[in-house]
This record gives sequence, C-alpha cells and structure tokens, in this order.
Amino acid sequence: MRWLRNELLALTFCLVLVLVASWGMLRGERMVGFTAEQLPAGVGLYGAEPFRERAGHFRWTAGQAQLALPNPGGRSVVTLQLSGGTGEERLLQVRGAVNADLLLGAALRHYHLLAYAQPTEQLRISLAATPFQPPNDPRELGVVLGAVRLHGGGQAPAALQAGITLLTLALYGVLRTSMRPWFASGGAALLTITLLLGYTMRWPSLPFASVATLGGLVVAFTLLGYRVALVAWQRWREVGEAFPAKLHPILWVLLAIVYGGQGLWNQFVVHSGLALDLGIYLEAGRAILAGANPYATFGMEELIIGVSYVYPPASLPVFSALALLETSVAIRFWLVGNIVMYLIALLSLYAALPRQLPQGALWGLLGLGLAFAPFLENVAIGQINSLILLGMALFILGQRIRTYAWVGDLALALVILIKLTPGMLLLWPLVRGDWRRLVRVGLLLLLLCLPSLVLYGLTPWQQFATIAPQLLAGTPRNPYNQALVAQLVVLTAHGSTWETMALVVGRAFTLLLMASWLLVAWRRRTSTEDGVALAYGVTVVTLASSLIWYHHLMFLVIPLAWLGFAAPSRWMRWAALLAVGLMQITRLIEFGVGLPPWSAVVGYLLLLGALGFWQIQKPFPEGVP
Repeated sequence: MRWLRNELLALTFCLVLVLVASWGMLRGERMVGFTAEQLPAGVGLYGAEPFRERAGHFRWTAGQAQLALPNPGGRSVVTLQLSGGTGEERLLQVRGAVNADLLLGAALRHYHLLAYAQPTEQLRISLAATPFQPPNDPRELGVVLGAVRLHGGGQAPAALQAGITLLTLALYGVLRTSMRPWFASGGAALLTITLLLGYTMRWPSLPFASVATLGGLVVAFTLLGYRVALVAWQRWREVGEAFPAKLHPILWVLLAIVYGGQGLWNQFVVHSGLALDLGIYLEAGRAILAGANPYATFGMEELIIGVSYVYPPASLPVFSALALLETSVAIRFWLVGNIVMYLIALLSLYAALPRQLPQGALWGLLGLGLAFAPFLENVAIGQINSLILLGMALFILGQRIRTYAWVGDLALALVILIKLTPGMLLLWPLVRGDWRRLVRVGLLLLLLCLPSLVLYGLTPWQQFATIAPQLLAGTPRNPYNQALVAQLVVLTAHGSTWETMALVVGRAFTLLLMASWLLVAWRRRTSTEDGVALAYGVTVVTLASSLIWYHHLMFLVIPLAWLGFAAPSRWMRWAALLAVGLMQITRLIEFGVGLPPWSAVVGYLLLLGALGFWQIQKPFPEGVP
C-alpha cells in the first residue's frame, strides 16, 4: 500500500498546487477590451471597416448576431459601443443573464450592462435588430458595433476549474509512465500553470475550459492508444503463422472489393443525406451552458426522433466543452475522435482474443471493422458509439490482462453513464463473485457523476429521470428501427390484435435474451474464457433493446470478432462472415430496393444463434485454435 499512498499524495499535491495557482491568477477584478478588429469570430458578424469621419474601425452585424466573450468571473460589466444603421432609432436586445432593450441612433453610444455571475467560461451575448439592406450592398445589416470591454472578477467560472483539473490529471498520467510520482506531479503542475499564465496574459478570448477539457481527453486517449497498440503489436509478433484460410487469394480480393464497395456506397449515397447527430449534442451543450433544459424537446414520436438529447447528464460537461468551440472545429474534433476510439477498440479486441491466432487475424479484423457500414454511418452522423464500443472492448481486455483491469472498469463505468444498457455486463463479475471489481465500478460511477453535479446540480438528473421510461420503451412503429419487435410491428395494422401479438413476441424475445445471458454467465463463471462469455453479453446488450438504429449494429463487432476468429468450428466462422455480409448490405436493400431491413435482422439473428450454440457447448480451455 506504500506505493498507492505515495501516488495519491503526489497527485493531491499536484492538483492543490494547480488549483491554488489558478485561484491566485484568476481572482480579483479583471478587464479585457476588444477593438472592432480584435473581436473574436462570432455568428452574424461581418468584417472590420474603417470609420469615415474618425479614427478606428467598426463592424456591421446581421439582424441576428452572437458574440462569445471571455468570462472574467463573478459579476461582469459589459461595455458595448453601438449605433444604429440609419438615422432612425433601432431596437437592440441583449439576451441571457442581461436582457435589455436599447435605443440606438446614428451616433455611437456606450452602454454599460451588468451581467449576473455566469456559471460558464464564456459570456454569450445575442444581438437582435430589425435588419435592413442598403442600396448596392448584398448584406443584411443590423447595427454598428465598435469597441467591447468586459470588467469582472471574484472567482473563476466552474467550467474553467473543471477543465484545468482534467488537463492536470491527463498530464500527470502521461508523465507518470516515465517518471516517479513526485517528478510527474511537479511536471504536470508546471505545464498546466504555464498554459494558464498564457491564457490570462495573452489569450483572453480563448475558450480555455473547452481547450483544457478536450486537450486532457486527447492526451489521455493518446496514451491509452499507445499502450493498447503495444500490447497488440506484441501479440502479433508472438505468432509467425500467416492467415490460415484455404481460399484462393483472388476470391479474398473479390470479397474485400464487394464488402468495401458496399460500405462506400452507403457512405456516399445513404449516409451523406442523414442528419448530423452531433448538432443535437452541441445544442444540448449550449442549452446547459445557458441554464436551459437540454431534454425539453424530447419525444419518442417518429417526427421527433433525431432532434432529442437522450444521454444522461454525466456526459453534459464534454458536450458543453464542445459547444464552446466553433462548430466547424467541434465537428472535426468529433470526427477524428470517433475514428481514433474505434481503432483503439479494434486493437483492444485483438489483444483480448485467444493467443493462437495467426498474424492475418489483425489485418482481417481491421479491414472488416473499418469498412463495416454501421461504423461508417456512425462517423458520418457524428454518433457516440465509438466510445461505447471502446468502453466495452477495454472491459473485456481488462478481464484477460490484469494490468488493464482498472482501465477496463473505468471505461465500462463511463459508457454505463452514457448508454445505461452496458450495465448488463456487470452480471459477469457478479456471478463470479468479483466483489472488488463491482465496488470499483460503483465508486467510479459516482466519481464520473461529480463533474456534472458540481457544474449543473441535480436539475438535469431530475429532467432525465422523467424521460428515461419513454427512452427504454423505444419506438416500435418506426420503420427504420431494426429491432425485431419493430420489424414485426410495422407488418401489422395499428391497434390490431396482430400488433399486440407482435409486441408480446418482441418483449418475450428481449426477456429470453436477458435470461440466456444470465444462464451463460452462470454456466461459464469458472471458465477462463472471459471474452467468449462477454462477447455474448455484448450481443444481448445490443439486441435486447427495443430501439436499434443501423449505427448501433457496430457494437456487434465484438461478438463477430470472437465468432469469426476464435470459434472452435469452421461453420461458426463462416456464419460470422455471412452475418456481417447480411448486415453490410442492409442499406442497399432499404434504399436501393425499397424493402424493410430484414437483411440486418437475419444477420444478427444468425450471429446470435451461432454464438449461442457455442455457449451451450462445454467450455474450452484458454487458447482454442
């Protein structure tokens, strides 16, 4: 326990030093001023133009404009230099904590507005004016905006402190891989304080909380990817055998072309026309930053699906950090992050597979995984499923490699707080009597809830609790829902006896799946084949849901990996190949032929049957050929 005590002391010293330094640098009255040329980029804000009769510059706004300005902390005084676009008086509204109607004339006026203490790092000021269009000018013009100054102080916004804390923890983790605890502690504190000094002295318009939060996540995932890649590389080096398949290489090439071509067809024909779900996350982040209800538009009706924020409040701090960035930057960050997390998940799965795999298994897993159409759709619409897949893959890796047990438990706790249903995987340590792991996951769940509780309180949790029953019930009459119950229901007339029977069959299927997972976990509780049992658990987590969009099928990469590369029978491996092929062509059947997505349903039922047959056999020793 001595090493743990030293670790905790060093980390505590690091955090206390950084937080005290940030308190000293950010307390007291602070002022930041912007000329028209220096104003940060905003929505509805045109470029700077010189005054005709005086020195300096101004900027036209559109009829609707928004500024995101640095938050000095505490109560803030915002000074705006404004004028109307014509000799007539114009009406200006400043929304948010300050809501004022200002009369404007042709001459510049100075307005001093007192804003209440803001909970986030940036002050968002919306300007609304009756627009007009002067002759020979294609622009819609609102008001003239000159200089802007902000005065405030007293305390730093909570979001800023949260971002600083996360960045410090990530830097400590990176330095700790090559330094002793106290050296890593000092280095992490020095780096964070240096960045904070740069923020306070040179980059006051930078959304530091957002950059620090996302930067900390980048550092953490980079370190994780490096460590997982090393494990996968070592596994790959241990086996000298190439791919053992007896098929002719030309046939493999043809299969790859057909499989990859179908994924690309989906990407360019189908996925490009789908709505960007990331927009929903960003809207939720902006709502929570403004103190609004991110769940206000929730509804499970067909017309409302796709515009509702459905994740628990633990994820709100990250989406709030994304919302502080420019939308184009947030989209790029999310895109790259999705791809990187998916790659780490695939490498984690490879590292957790039985050890007698040939070298070609790695390339096969990467090739099939990266061209898998549900993954490509996940990337195209900015979904969060790469993170969910990564969490479950790391949990499985942590069962096989003890040094990754903490990482796997942390990852599973994280995804439980996003999707809830992965919590069913905790049945595995429960039936095995692994109480230490269960307590660890429980404590991590509480720890991961703290940022949202500190930043936003209990209100978002109460709001989420009101929508959770609807969310779990799903939308059985949506034709694009690929759950078995939904595909049965859409074949029936609304309100008919057949619809009732379809609902009963669907719910029975869900209950049978959950019971089978309990049976498998109990039967294999003494086996060393953790991955085989957990792969079946992931199948149940995915298919037991009454709401399955096509991009959710990417979770089935986990059971497909076990069935396709580690199954004891050749027919099981071919069943996996056929199942992934049927799921791959589903969009072509839906959008190209105009039929229901029965191809996907048949594919995942085939996968479920083959994997279930494997489970009822006598457990094999570790390392099946």
